[in-house]
Amino acid sequence: MMICMKINENMNSPFFILGNPRSGTSLFRLMLNSHPNIIVPPESVFLQWWHEKYKNWSKKNSQNTIDVEEYVHDILNSKKIEDWNLIRQELINKINRLNPSNYGELSSIIYCCYNKFKSDIDLIGDKNNYYIHHLDLINSIYPNAKYIHLIRDGRDVACSYKKIKSLQTNSKYKPDLVFKIKDIALEWSENNFKIEKFLNNKMSLKIRYEDLLIDPIFYLSKVCKYLEIPFHSQMLDFYKVEFNDEPKSTIDWKKKTYEPLDKNNSKKYLTLLSNEEIDSFNQICKKYLLKNNYEL
Repeated sequence: MMICMKINENMNSPFFILGNPRSGTSLFRLMLNSHPNIIVPPESVFLQWWHEKYKNWSKKNSQNTIDVEEYVHDILNSKKIEDWNLIRQELINKINRLNPSNYGELSSIIYCCYNKFKSDIDLIGDKNNYYIHHLDLINSIYPNAKYIHLIRDGRDVACSYKKIKSLQTNSKYKPDLVFKIKDIALEWSENNFKIEKFLNNKMSLKIRYEDLLIDPIFYLSKVCKYLEIPFHSQMLDFYKVEFNDEPKSTIDWKKKTYEPLDKNNSKKYLTLLSNEEIDSFNQICKKYLLKNNYEL
């Protein structure tokens, strides 16, 4: 039986995990989703895709059978939403019962209806690197949202980008990433700068991926304090089968999410990148690397 909570104030103030691709955001999502009172579904950017069509949603639409059915049809045909295993009639029933008055409330119903096992959810979250390019839109939908910026050493990100290029997979969702070191460096610095610029003067928290690996209890406690929710040790069990919900369609490039945290999963670039590649990356990103306490 699918569980879906009542939409309350917290449900209309979700949190968003932001970060450059290959920065540990999927692992971080799983950690938070392992908390018994938090739900962070797998990636599906239905929130942005359907905004233009349904941005003026009102209680009148919620009470219109045709409008509700059309919306649910569109949601169930969204990219990657098949991994959520949503049930059409249950979505319709929840919208009818909760009677959302705007697009944010309507979207919150979809998030919480991903939940199938938890009966007491206090927070919903969303992790999508794609949102880096739609931050103002996200803010307009959820003006009271919180944001967590996860940053990883860009040179290790470059190693991951290059590994993805050679990955053999049948998944239609394989990431389409740049692979030249200069392009990766520019993308990494521009994406993180874009996030920081957006978060200026907003309620947000910034965490380094490497710090999370070294002291997960401290930094997850810090996250929970920021989100105003009690810390739960179950977040450290994210990799166990009963907690890990990374979809099969994306697991080919996220297999480390089935492993415990590896404190040594950093500075891999020292052996995986050539000296020329490291120098090139450092030259382009020197200022931003140093700003985030990454050694040159």
